[in-house]
Amino acid sequence: MFFIPDLNLDDGDIDGIVQEDSPMCRKDMTGSIRAKQSRPTRNLLNLNTEPSAQFPIGNAPSWADIRHVLCHEPEKLLHTWIWDHDWDLNDIAGKLFVHFTRQYWMTIRDECFVPSLRKDNSRPDPVNLEDAMRTWTAPSLLSTLSRITCLPSSHNLKGNLPGKGQRAFRDWVDVFFPSPDKPQHRFSVWKELYTRGYIKEFHEHLLEMSPTEAEDLRNSLGDIFERLQCIPIATPSTPTNLGQLWKTTDESILFYANPRHYKIERVAARSRAGISVFRVKASRDMISARLDKELDGIDIGDGQRARRRLRNASKRHQARKSVAQKNKRVPPNRNRATKGSSPSKATRRVVLSSEEDSDGEQTHLPPEVDDEDMMSGDGEDEEEDYDMEDSDAMDID
Repeated sequence: MFFIPDLNLDDGDIDGIVQEDSPMCRKDMTGSIRAKQSRPTRNLLNLNTEPSAQFPIGNAPSWADIRHVLCHEPEKLLHTWIWDHDWDLNDIAGKLFVHFTRQYWMTIRDECFVPSLRKDNSRPDPVNLEDAMRTWTAPSLLSTLSRITCLPSSHNLKGNLPGKGQRAFRDWVDVFFPSPDKPQHRFSVWKELYTRGYIKEFHEHLLEMSPTEAEDLRNSLGDIFERLQCIPIATPSTPTNLGQLWKTTDESILFYANPRHYKIERVAARSRAGISVFRVKASRDMISARLDKELDGIDIGDGQRARRRLRNASKRHQARKSVAQKNKRVPPNRNRATKGSSPSKATRRVVLSSEEDSDGEQTHLPPEVDDEDMMSGDGEDEEEDYDMEDSDAMDID
């Protein structure tokens, strides 16, 4: 803990701190007084992979670990949601969000709720903004719905992230509070909310407001969505799409978890040792080998499986190449083109067996070719060897 007595709480300024770094400061930070900006030292963040009270799965878990924990133990990764009275500044935005929460829960079937709520035929019914926002927290969702699945959102996270970035939580306002000028499908799933629900109320407020007031209302709603812990995955309606209010998989309702509530600092490139995602399925290589032994009585060794894996990996690599890469000219092998060069593998191959002559004496065969010399042949011979060893090729990951 430390104290900053010169901190101005109104504008966040600290007396004595200049707007730009001085030349001496730039020299100390970069080693050159000509540097325009101070370059921070790289890798200041210590990637601690061990769990702690502050970071239950480490401060830099992999994306697979984040997805696994959110799916099975979302409360373990998410910070406890705490209400702040400063969030309720726009009365119209707060009232619209309360109406949105109450009416959105009316669009779900009774069978999706937990038995206690299903028995009483009750559903979330918030009366103020705090209750409405708390409804979308992970503990509340787990105690309300029978089965949920929280998915991670990569927006504004640092580190190794898969795919393209996802939308920010405040941008979900455009989905749940669409503009009046957005066309809808004739049989849109949002139709009842458009004609009688909170969306109609939202559009009526926009018509009564000036452009500045309307923009302030949208920003206030965006601030509310930005502070939510979870949000249902919905799809807006278009002239050619009915839209979607709830997205499910395996009878489980899907939600996005807000990345600003994750107990991490960045996303690592690989899984942490000892706490990585538990894999059940064996590789295709192993499954095929076990089936060969069970059904055909063929016991394939590790070496042959490794050769098959390399051969199939090479085929997949060739399939991913473009036409230009496949047709690229390969320069000739100078050693093979030169006269007097060592004979090829095919000309030096010998039969490693013995024959008896007519007198009953064994004929001495040429010495066995060294393994390294055998491996020095071209790739076509090797491919033929593999095909001769095993004609049944397997598709291996």
